[in-house]
Amino acid sequence: MPGHWRLHVNGASSYVKSVKQGDREASPWDLEVGSFAVQLKVVVGTKYTRVEAGLSASAAGSEPISAILWPANGDPSDQQSFGMSSQAPTTINVPPGRYYACAFAATQPWLDLQNGAMRKALESRCETVDAPEGGSARVQLPVIPAADLQRLLEKFDQ
Repeated sequence: MPGHWRLHVNGASSYVKSVKQGDREASPWDLEVGSFAVQLKVVVGTKYTRVEAGLSASAAGSEPISAILWPANGDPSDQQSFGMSSQAPTTINVPPGRYYACAFAATQPWLDLQNGAMRKALESRCETVDAPEGGSARVQLPVIPAADLQRLLEKFDQ
């Protein structure tokens, strides 16, 4: 049917690697289908990247540390959130690509980070990590204090 579509692979061990609509590359998260038939070629990938995320400094106090990772060039609604500990790194698996990663001295910051403009404002305070297909990567994250996150949230709530 004509319209805008989002392609997902149903299964935890694969992801949409690329999409071609006719002879041009297309976006899997915003695929526009017109009223005329065109060949659609979807390539599915299975070689995830193992990303090991650690804290660049020990977290002060007993505040929980949460982290979020999202693609620098990819589905703007795609993000992974995970808890962190200063005792050991956290390992997550992601499709290959470039990502932003941030750690926060706050619980559940991802609820507030659904806003793309908010994530954009945080990019300069986050680390980037390149995730090669089928490989591994490491990233050390500084902890963004809860007060800094709150000030930024208030800025966007106005």
